[in-house]
Amino acid sequence: MNFFHMLIVIALVLAIFMDQSRANWIDDIGAEVEKAGKEVEEMGRAVENMNNQFLYQQ
Repeated sequence: MNFFHMLIVIALVLAIFMDQSRANWIDDIGAEVEKAGKEVEEMGRAVENMNNQFLYQQ
């Protein structure tokens, strides 16, 4: 193997590794977005409860 063949092999190995890490990164972002969505739903319910309590007090 000459130098250029070795560079191609290294580039292929790095491309495979980067693709795997990118897939993990996308999964991590998906989990974070889902968690944030649940937190927003909880905050929405809390605000709704506060509004209901305020309306019933008047």
